[in-house]
Amino acid sequence: MSPTVRNLRLDIAYDGTHYSGYQKQPGVRTIQSVLEHVLTQWFGPVHLIAAGRTDTGVHAHQQVINFQVNTAMPLLAIQKQLLNWRFHDILIRSVAAVDPSFHARYSAQSRVYRYYFSDQQPSLWASRYVAALPSQDTDIATIQTALPSIIGEHDFYRFCRSGSSSASTHRRVLAATCWKDGAYWCIEIEANGFLYGMVRNLIGAIFELIYQRKTLTDFKNLFTNDRAIVYNYRPVPAKGLTLYHVRY
Repeated sequence: MSPTVRNLRLDIAYDGTHYSGYQKQPGVRTIQSVLEHVLTQWFGPVHLIAAGRTDTGVHAHQQVINFQVNTAMPLLAIQKQLLNWRFHDILIRSVAAVDPSFHARYSAQSRVYRYYFSDQQPSLWASRYVAALPSQDTDIATIQTALPSIIGEHDFYRFCRSGSSSASTHRRVLAATCWKDGAYWCIEIEANGFLYGMVRNLIGAIFELIYQRKTLTDFKNLFTNDRAIVYNYRPVPAKGLTLYHVRY
């Protein structure tokens, strides 16, 4: 059988605890570097494109990756080989051959992030994925009151970490909610895209209201064009954040 060029889509999940984020960087262990090392052994050099670049310590329930291969291996054999690959904190959930035009990043309509937190001691398993933050009834009410302010198209430059390569800091948030998911609280934010560090910074800014260092009016003013506003906050811990879903 002659070699065939295929555009492969992988849906993967990972525990980001011991990784310096998704994107390959010199001298550190990342999700991309581990995957490229394995895939290169099977298919030769590959270039991975991801739907999102999760930060150090951030997890993924559904990360989407695509790459092109030129191989004579039948698709079923490729799928079997990839799905049978085992790594203790990376899981390949599905493998598909997709249209050559499919691009994991640019074809995505939106991404959904979830942030899990609680002021109760989590289970041993959940301690890797749940942040220790205030979650009394009044705290949740404050979060639920603040979240509608971020919905819509805004300039999120205040919530972008330095080092971002994004040409624009404008993003459109489609939905933002907070609810109880089992024993823990969850903030879910869906947007057409996210800036570097945007979710953790946004949630950190909201928690300033809970700590009573800022008011709801202060928070809403962050979405005006007044760049003279000073609003100090700290990003929430990375371990509570998960890239939950990518919509196409």
